Amino acid sequence: MKICLIFYSLVIKTTIEYNVHLGIAYIASALTKEGHNVDVYDCPAMKMSNDELLEHLKQEKYDAVGLSTYYHNADVVLEIAKYIKTLNNKTFTFIGGYMPTQSYENMANFFSYIDCMIIGEGEKISIKLMENLKNGDWKNTRGIAYLDQNGVNYTGAPEPINDLDLLPYPYRVANKKNKYNIFSVLTSRGCRGNCSYCSLHKMIEASKCQRLRKRSPKNVVDEIKELVNNHNATTIVFADDNFAFRTMNDKIWFEEFSFLIKNQNIHVKFICEMRADDVVLGEKYLNNFKEIGLESVFIGIENFVQEHLNFYSKNITVETNIKSLQILESLHINYSFGFMLFNPIIKLSDIQENCKMLKEILDNHQYLFATRLLSSSVVVAYPGTAIEEYINANNLQTDNECGYKIKNSKAALCKSAIDIWKEKIEKYFFLSQDLSDIKNKNKWAIEILKLDVDLLYRISSLISENKVDSLQDIVPIINEQHIQLIKINKKYISYL
Repeated sequence: MKICLIFYSLVIKTTIEYNVHLGIAYIASALTKEGHNVDVYDCPAMKMSNDELLEHLKQEKYDAVGLSTYYHNADVVLEIAKYIKTLNNKTFTFIGGYMPTQSYENMANFFSYIDCMIIGEGEKISIKLMENLKNGDWKNTRGIAYLDQNGVNYTGAPEPINDLDLLPYPYRVANKKNKYNIFSVLTSRGCRGNCSYCSLHKMIEASKCQRLRKRSPKNVVDEIKELVNNHNATTIVFADDNFAFRTMNDKIWFEEFSFLIKNQNIHVKFICEMRADDVVLGEKYLNNFKEIGLESVFIGIENFVQEHLNFYSKNITVETNIKSLQILESLHINYSFGFMLFNPIIKLSDIQENCKMLKEILDNHQYLFATRLLSSSVVVAYPGTAIEEYINANNLQTDNECGYKIKNSKAALCKSAIDIWKEKIEKYFFLSQDLSDIKNKNKWAIEILKLDVDLLYRISSLISENKVDSLQDIVPIINEQHIQLIKINKKYISYL
């Protein structure tokens, strides 16, 4: 069968050069292995516009089209599906991803243009779905949802994917963003954490698979070798939810991986994501990791106030967060970190405490890379998460970017003011990420981030001291900071 898989993102600009969609890439390889003819349109990676995508769909005749769907691209996915059905109503359309997995019961409107939804991990389900589609009985596929006269019908859990080594390597699109030959690789699926904002557990539950599954070190190294030999890869980004050093098995896995990388004379840089406690637990292994090419670590810090770490169910302390950064500094390893400042229970004092800590870090840490703005650090209440349950239980639901109201009215005013500021600062921050000179790129980004943190601290302090009590009072302060932002931009723009 001739099949098309699509990922379309509304995010026009990101700081990530290697941001390819491994989900549809794995499904594409699985279907190709079964003899299907598969085209992949990973639009962000291929720099493909909506109009270009629609033109491809118009020119090609597909038996089936699958679309990766999440909350921020759902509307455009529905429009693309509608266009496909307009071209040929017999084209089989299906969607998968986090949104249908978590919310298929509430997505009946999608079935106007979608034949079915894949619930959970898609490789085995897609293979069986296409086999059954060819035989005319696709509704007998386990792991899908479709609409019948009784409403949305779920066919039950599919066969789980527990041995990741059995999956073929993911399909690699021509990534026009990938000017540095950076490639994403998964060493595992799942996570031992239980964070209240995370949607991953719903995916694991739907897939009926083990909470954490790891590929063998040999399987991972073989893929890396293939990327080096066939794609000239220079940097490997481990796209795992968490690269762990928590258990003895994690450490044994890494030792074997490290041995194979050295033994096969593979010379690449590595980037990975880690929890702060894994950095602390794996301190001595990080030095070995650096020896075989570890370039940078992204840490999920999230907050420097214990109440909020508890609210996020991080099972971690502020002290551990701080120690993880100190360890990376001492090992001279570059790092960046994720942050989640605004949430339903945020107070002005929490904003100020976080800003103070971030100011200290920005002033004293040499290996920090600024990849995200504090003003953009908002927790989103995705369906199926503990955060959503909290919001529903406390009647905080509302129709905004995060899905909830902030309990504290003064903190809510601060957030409204920062939303105005965010519209001004984001374009400059993303502009800084275009700079190819890494040193000046980070200097530029750090200066912008310092300005961001400074404004958050000023506004929260002024509201706390009752010196301002409306957006009208705060806008002149934002405009004043915007002038400083323009000055910083002028200093670096010539480097572009």
